[in-house]
Amino acid sequence: RRRSALIQDEEGNWVEDERIDEPTVEPEWVNPSPRLSRDLTHLAKLLEGDDPACELIRAGKVSVGYLLGDASGQGFGSGLFDGQGVAYESASWGAQAQSKSSNWREACNLTDRVLRLVRSGTLKGGELIIFTDNTTFESTFYKGYSAVSEELTDLVFSLRLAEREAGCIIHVVHIAGTRMKESGIDGLSRGDLYEGIMKGESPLKYIPLSQGAVERSRGRV
Repeated sequence: RRRSALIQDEEGNWVEDERIDEPTVEPEWVNPSPRLSRDLTHLAKLLEGDDPACELIRAGKVSVGYLLGDASGQGFGSGLFDGQGVAYESASWGAQAQSKSSNWREACNLTDRVLRLVRSGTLKGGELIIFTDNTTFESTFYKGYSAVSEELTDLVFSLRLAEREAGCIIHVVHIAGTRMKESGIDGLSRGDLYEGIMKGESPLKYIPLSQGAVERSRGRV
């Protein structure tokens, strides 16, 4: 087999470009990528069942939930705001979880909360915006996998499956660590219940999605 390309001559006619015509050498066998077997396992899970899976495009509920979460080496916490109030959680990691990476702990904290919301039916047909100060979790969620952590990939995959199961829409949005601290969510991982949202302030004060970059920067952008 040989390959060539078509180019336009001065008169606009398409002709074969013989200058790059050269034989190709295609290997009979190639080595698969190390992640291929895991990808096939995940693909089989996505394609299981006789009926095609459906993906929600627009939320069926008017309300949107905001979930903020943060984790430290010793503990974790999160707060879910549904427009009526904040349902918060604060707890400590077990010894096994403490040995995991900080990226895994950040993702596990929020993923576990979402999975429980899905099982309870709270997210059915709705929309949830997750706020994290961990850029690795955010990028892995949208990329679909982590090149360095299979455990983080599995967490994101379970989150995507939950999204489909509940028929909901999930967004992951990165916010600055300073904003997470001011909101009081950072303190939940240490059992501090007297900052920001936890002392009664509105969560919307710390996640001003209605404001553009110019307004939020007070003219500095």
